[in-house]
Amino acid sequence: MRTGFEIERKGDIQITNYSSSDGTAYRSESDLELEYYSLPLFVQYRFGNKIFGAVNAGLVGRYLDHAIGKTTVNSNDTLINFCSTATANNYKKFDLAGLVELSGGYNFNGGHAISLTARLSHGLVNIYQNLPTQATPKRNRGVLLALGYTYRF
Repeated sequence: MRTGFEIERKGDIQITNYSSSDGTAYRSESDLELEYYSLPLFVQYRFGNKIFGAVNAGLVGRYLDHAIGKTTVNSNDTLINFCSTATANNYKKFDLAGLVELSGGYNFNGGHAISLTARLSHGLVNIYQNLPTQATPKRNRGVLLALGYTYRF
């Protein structure tokens, strides 16, 4: 078993193009940042010594700390509207995701090691707080690639 504490920032950009009844073209771009405190819990299988690897699978529970969104509306490259809003009330405070992680590395003499880790996270629940009937459910998804260096005393 392996666990830890992480701070994760997730993002979403939605672009909508539309026209008014008089034919004026508009482009709306919404940019959203969600910041979570996360507690992953893995079941781990390790193998090797000099050349080592690990396969981890588990769940991560996330708590939404804050959400900030901004929307800009343009027409013919002219800024029409800009608003910055705190949108945390639109999202559930808790999230749950499944995780799969693969890692491998090499142990050098003298306690030095390098490693490479790839993690896939897929949300299991819809994160919208009040889902409009026409909206598609949203789930957190992510890929993490990490290069590590370890020195053991």
